[in-house]
Amino acid sequence: MDLNIHKRILELNLEGNKLGDNSIGQLCDAIAYNDSIKKLKIGKNFLSDNVAEKISKMLEMNSTLEELYIQWNQIKSVGGATIVNGLKAANHLKILDFSWNSLGLNGSHFSKAFASYIATNTTLAHLDLSNN
Repeated sequence: MDLNIHKRILELNLEGNKLGDNSIGQLCDAIAYNDSIKKLKIGKNFLSDNVAEKISKMLEMNSTLEELYIQWNQIKSVGGATIVNGLKAANHLKILDFSWNSLGLNGSHFSKAFASYIATNTTLAHLDLSNN
């Protein structure tokens, strides 16, 4: 029996831990080049527009993430637009749950960026933008 088997992490669930922008930002830096995580759950962590750039860069660099759950945070229009810019490079993402944020607040940045993104996207199978 081989006890040195490397097990890959396929799902990272950090929902509801109130980690905040700094901790999730550090996490995004760490998993940008991870080739095993397929599902990332970072909902209910009091995230704001301040972490959007880190999430966007992680989405641009990570080539295996298929599901992102970022619901129940405090991300507004500008932060949402920044994250959408990273989504444009994430052509492997199949599920995106961006519900229960504030994507409609503070301008139309998100709606413009998202319209551009969704017009050419062919991979998303499930999208939740409810209650924004």
